Amino acid sequence: MSARTHTSNHDSPSPEHLRDKPNILGELSLAIVLVGMAVFATIGIIVMEPIGDEPPGPRLFPALVTILLFGTGIGIAIKVTHAHSRSKTDATDEDEDLDAATELILKSDWRTLGAVIVIFIVFLALLQPVGWLISAAGLYYAITLALGSKAYVRDLVVAFIFSAILQIAFSIGLGLNLPAGVIGVIF
Repeated sequence: MSARTHTSNHDSPSPEHLRDKPNILGELSLAIVLVGMAVFATIGIIVMEPIGDEPPGPRLFPALVTILLFGTGIGIAIKVTHAHSRSKTDATDEDEDLDAATELILKSDWRTLGAVIVIFIVFLALLQPVGWLISAAGLYYAITLALGSKAYVRDLVVAFIFSAILQIAFSIGLGLNLPAGVIGVIF
């Protein structure tokens, strides 16, 4: 018959309690994933058996991505560990930071993020049947529209030029052919 009216701090942690207990592993998870991907990419580069010896070769781009992964992962790890090691001197600054982070999350444009994710999924689905040139131009153009651009003709022209430049760079510069799709059937 008696209702429980008293709650102790041990039943459900308050936000202040959670903020005082640092969760460095959770914050380091992105850095760990990035460094893990970099290690995986490094192994892939080492065991790769490229065809031909022409520079720059097929190892260049994966090596650049691997360096970027290592650098980003290590940079995030340094920033997180530095943030956790410095002393907490002013609690009001932490409250302001927490309020600013919450406000940023609430003000995020989730609709645009969702649109970009859907556009990328459609791009992946159309890449093989339609080909790189058309699907990449569509990807770039659709993302500019999702981000709010009103320069429709300019964006379409830039999208086709950019996808053509990447097509040429991959085929001539790296010796890799991107999917031709319907253009390969026509020509």
